[in-house]
Amino acid sequence: MGFDNPFDIFIVFPYSQGDPTRNASYKNEGRRRSVENGIKKEEKTAISNSTVIVGSISAKEHLIINGRVKGNIEIKGYNLFIGPKGRLEGEVHAQNVRIRGHMRGEIKASGTVEITKEADFSGDIESKGVSVEKGAFFDASVKLGR
Repeated sequence: MGFDNPFDIFIVFPYSQGDPTRNASYKNEGRRRSVENGIKKEEKTAISNSTVIVGSISAKEHLIINGRVKGNIEIKGYNLFIGPKGRLEGEVHAQNVRIRGHMRGEIKASGTVEITKEADFSGDIESKGVSVEKGAFFDASVKLGR
């Protein structure tokens, strides 16, 4: 499945199984909520392994990419997680970004960006903080703000 085929079918659905946001917790406003990988257990959308999207995505919830996306992502105030099989080519505007898969493009995060050891990232990053695990492929220009 390639990005050049305009007839690729895509489906975006609420994430229900294999939730990468389970197993940890934090306290917020007196209530305990689950959180992992920087993503609160709240509303989120997942793009599955077999899904290809060509086009821009705009949402008001967290986004998990396990499939392939070619286009820009606008989720200001929410978190983006790119799973180990996820691929993204485009520009991202989000609160926090965690990459375990492949990404080519630009990240503008109001929070932090985490590049894990499984990740392959090339592009530009503008954020308050960046962490890169040993073993990651990382070819980027980085602009850190306060």
